[in-house]
Amino acid sequence: MKRKVLVLAILATSLLTVSCERKLENVPEKAVLEDPCKTASTSGVFKIKQLNRDVYCEMNTTFGGGWLVIQQRSYYAPDEESFNRNWAEYRAGFGTVGKDTEFWLGLEPIHQLTKSGDYELVVEVKDDNDENYAFARYSRIHVASESDKYRLAVGDYSGTAGDGLSQEANHMQFTTFDSDNDNYEDNCAKDVWTGGWWFDHCGNSVLNALSPHWNKMGKYYSRMMIHRKL
Repeated sequence: MKRKVLVLAILATSLLTVSCERKLENVPEKAVLEDPCKTASTSGVFKIKQLNRDVYCEMNTTFGGGWLVIQQRSYYAPDEESFNRNWAEYRAGFGTVGKDTEFWLGLEPIHQLTKSGDYELVVEVKDDNDENYAFARYSRIHVASESDKYRLAVGDYSGTAGDGLSQEANHMQFTTFDSDNDNYEDNCAKDVWTGGWWFDHCGNSVLNALSPHWNKMGKYYSRMMIHRKL
C-alpha cells in the first residue's frame, strides 16, 4: 500500500512539472505577454498571468521605472543561491524572486518576454559595502528559443561598467555544465567558470559564476533588468 501511495505521489509531481513546462511552451508565437512592470506603481513582486510566473518589478532607478529583474546576486542575501545549475534549471529558473534575494528568472520566461516586445537591458554591479556602483545599458535584448539554445542578442552599449556582452556573449548560445554550446575546447560552464552563461571562449564577464564577474572584476552584487519600450 505504501509503495502504491509513493508511486502515485511521484506521478503527480511529474505531471505537475510537465504541466508547468507546457504552460511556458504553449504560449502562442504572436502572443504579447502582459508585463506587470509597465503598470506597477511601486516596486515589488507581481505575476505574469500567462506564464503564472512571479517577477520582481523595480520602479526606483536612475533609468526610470518599469524594470523587470531577470537575475540578481548579492553577497549579503539571507539565503545564498547556487548558480551552478543544469540546463533544465536554467531553462525554468530558480531561487526566490524578491527585493534582496538571489534568483534567475529562467531562459524560457526571458525568451517569451523578449519575443513579445521591444526590450532593453541594464546590468548593475557593485563591490563590497555598496561601493563602486556601475552599470551597462544595452538598447536591445532578445533571447531566442530553446531550439536555438536561447541565443543572446544585445544592442548598443552605454554606461560606466564597461561593455561585458558585445564581444564575448552577443550572438552566443547558452551553456551549462551539461549542455556545452560555447566555442571553447572545454566546457566554459564546467571547466573554467561554475555557472551557466552565454559563452564564446569563456570571457571575462560572467554574472552567474561562483561570484559575479564583469570585465575581469569580481563583484559582490549584480542585477540584470529588462524594460519594455513599447
